[in-house]
Amino acid sequence: MATTRCPTAALAAALLLLATGVEPAKAQSSSWQTYMESGQKAYKAGEYGKAQTLLESALKEAEGFGPNDPRLPASLAWVAEVYKAQGKYDQAEPLCRRSLGIVEKSLGPEHSDVGASLNNLAELYRAQGKYDEAEPLYRRSLAIRERALGPEHPDVATSLNNFAGLYCDQSKYDQAEPLYRRSLAIREKVLGPDHPDVAQSLNNLARGRNGGAASSRGGQCPPYGIIRYPTFTSPVSRAGPWLAGCRWPRRGGGLRIRCR
Repeated sequence: MATTRCPTAALAAALLLLATGVEPAKAQSSSWQTYMESGQKAYKAGEYGKAQTLLESALKEAEGFGPNDPRLPASLAWVAEVYKAQGKYDQAEPLCRRSLGIVEKSLGPEHSDVGASLNNLAELYRAQGKYDEAEPLYRRSLAIRERALGPEHPDVATSLNNFAGLYCDQSKYDQAEPLYRRSLAIREKVLGPDHPDVAQSLNNLARGRNGGAASSRGGQCPPYGIIRYPTFTSPVSRAGPWLAGCRWPRRGGGLRIRCR
């Protein structure tokens, strides 16, 4: 199974402003948040059966928020990830695709969060060895992130790293190495030499240059792909609980949402 960085570590949740007169919506939103947070905790602990039950409950709640609510693609993506972790690829794919479709329709095809969703779908195909299907998704993800975020953004480094892993899986080391090197250079410059992502890039580059070490999938290169899914789960703060009235952002990454 591929090593992943939990989505919550990569994303910052938005502050949600308190509204009045929506007690049923508050109760539903609170249940959704509880399911999401508990499901993510179980996922990080490797308790995938428990995580699946909780995240499926979150998805059921999110379906009631409406087709354009950003919590819906967040829930879809998390359930897809826990299916993927259990090798349930046929169940994960339609959820990944639906999440991508909602994000693309809501934010436009050139938004950085579309690049994140494309990367996640590509990782799903890569896990199944469907390299011909994964490659164009990695290419588009990288291109969108470069245009939307700039060539030295950490998310660009993520796309480069995962794209390189695809080539490594196919023993195309000459194509993988420059992508790993560029990913490493970005991370060292932006994150600093002691950041865990820099260590990961160094490790991947070394394995790729040496023709790879045996991985848990039996391949030549490390099956390490960073997954960034929308999450929107933060503890209730002075801004109030999760409420209805959420809207998509106009700019920025990480699928942050704001509410009235």
